[in-house]
Amino acid sequence: MEKLKPKIDAGNCKVAGESTLSKCIAGIYPFDSGELYLEGERGDIADPAHANDLGIEVVHQDLARCDNSDIVHHLILDPGGPLCRCGARGCWEALVGNAAIVRAVGRDPGVSDIDDVLADVAAGHRGTLVGLRRIGEWVGLGLASLINLFNPEVVVLGGSLGSLYPAMETSVRSAVGRALGPMLENVAIVRSELGADAQLLGGAEVAFADLLYDPVGTMRALGGRRRAPITDSRIRSAAGD
Repeated sequence: MEKLKPKIDAGNCKVAGESTLSKCIAGIYPFDSGELYLEGERGDIADPAHANDLGIEVVHQDLARCDNSDIVHHLILDPGGPLCRCGARGCWEALVGNAAIVRAVGRDPGVSDIDDVLADVAAGHRGTLVGLRRIGEWVGLGLASLINLFNPEVVVLGGSLGSLYPAMETSVRSAVGRALGPMLENVAIVRSELGADAQLLGGAEVAFADLLYDPVGTMRALGGRRRAPITDSRIRSAAGD
């Protein structure tokens, strides 16, 4: 990697793809060149213990059971549970993934999807609500493990779990509470406000990040090359701020 100037804000950060960079920041690999700044001051990280003292921890995808999934999906919560695509039994993904949710409410994953489950919830279908309470138990147990590991202030549920969270909030919080006890008071569990468009909005923000942060500097860096005009009024307004 050359001429890379990432800026990572304080708090939790998920790094995807740049595994070498994340390992350098965590003190596993030394930087060949360049400088690392922490809160405005140069920081030379000697080893993982030093990184830990600075508040830096990394969960490595090298431990993933599947190439296209991370270790969180494969926390084993029920050793005698359903078979996961990774070959193990009782992984979190196998217990709370979309297929598991559809099956839990009495539908066939080959025919129905999460939109059908949401429609059943909206209609107040009793069997669906009972099934989602069972899913909420597994969601809560998995979250309890992650909260113990990362000690976050807020857990944001997105995707299918975020959409269905109102229907299983009670069972989720009950399961987390049984596992963590009073520690539950230190963390908020909320649903994403971006809904199903979270990935699209995140991708759009990344694409326009430099332009929105520093429109003049970005245009100068581009050497004044002409580009197609921005037609979306919201983006045009933000770029002009």
